[in-house]
Amino acid sequence: MARTSSSPGCTRFINIYTTNGGYYIADLPGYGYAKAPGGERTKWLQWMEDYLGGRRPLRGTILLVDCRHPEMESDVRMAEFLRGCGKPYIVALTKSDKLGTAKLSESRKKAGELGPVIPVSSVRGSGVRELFRWLNQVTAD
Repeated sequence: MARTSSSPGCTRFINIYTTNGGYYIADLPGYGYAKAPGGERTKWLQWMEDYLGGRRPLRGTILLVDCRHPEMESDVRMAEFLRGCGKPYIVALTKSDKLGTAKLSESRKKAGELGPVIPVSSVRGSGVRELFRWLNQVTAD
């Protein structure tokens, strides 16, 4: 179980979770809406670059992007960085239940510029199965 907060950007460290599927999930500090001093945010970015770029066993990355803000500069930069790492990644378009069909379609198109997209909703559970399918695929390779 992970601790969650109603305030975005509360993750301050790299948190590692073991799954029932036998693989690990690393929760990295948020950088988009995090309310933290600039020096701390810079430290997080260095951690993320070191972790994502330097971990040989890393099989794939899920970039969480809020469907209401699919063009945040920080997400664009992270997608560019992930492309440069050469390992698989996917964009999980979160909170997809908060938009209507037309707006979600528009958001998905914009997020598609970042990489392959799966809209997900923790409220409805939509997209979760597809996300696990992707995880199983990249961890099996």
